[in-house]
Amino acid sequence: MSWIFKLTDIPASGLSLDRLVEPAELELSQDDGTVIGHMRCVGSLAKPDDRTVYFQGLLEGRIARECVRCLSVFEESLNLPCLGLFKKTSRVKGVDIAGGRHAQHQDEDRNDEDDVYPIDANQVDLLPLIREHVILAAPFQALCSDACLGLCQGCGANLNTEKCSCVVPAPVMESEGVFHPDLSIADKQSSGRSPGNRRKRSVRK
Repeated sequence: MSWIFKLTDIPASGLSLDRLVEPAELELSQDDGTVIGHMRCVGSLAKPDDRTVYFQGLLEGRIARECVRCLSVFEESLNLPCLGLFKKTSRVKGVDIAGGRHAQHQDEDRNDEDDVYPIDANQVDLLPLIREHVILAAPFQALCSDACLGLCQGCGANLNTEKCSCVVPAPVMESEGVFHPDLSIADKQSSGRSPGNRRKRSVRK
């Protein structure tokens, strides 16, 4: 289903939308999460003039993410307000009389804000706006729970679901302030073991 709308298809009273977003359309990376089933987009397009379009809506769905501590996959609901401004811009070639150089002058409608999307060929494309909202909703570090105990660095056991089998338990996720529940401060000092490197997520562009 196309998410491109011609300006002529948007009446003065506005255009209401209620559509399903296919996961493949979003082209999300693993760090952004995996959409479960479909996402629903409900909203409306308003056209106050022939050079401006507003979109206001709501994105609903479920998404699966991988916990950075225990590496288990968990699901969460998304209910994202979705707002966007589309503007028609034009570039006019001019001549700098003083310097004799060609220059490009932008008209008064030019807006460099990140939340302004272009109107190209008298039509708007909602998909980039929807995709951006879903990506920005992804946490920098996804956690299945704030109380997640992570993995034992000794045996790799998921401490949320099983008891560690290590003879001398190793500290877990020290940089996050979370330790193995059976490890005392004295044991930690005597063991002389330092926590291993945490799994790191790549920074999204």
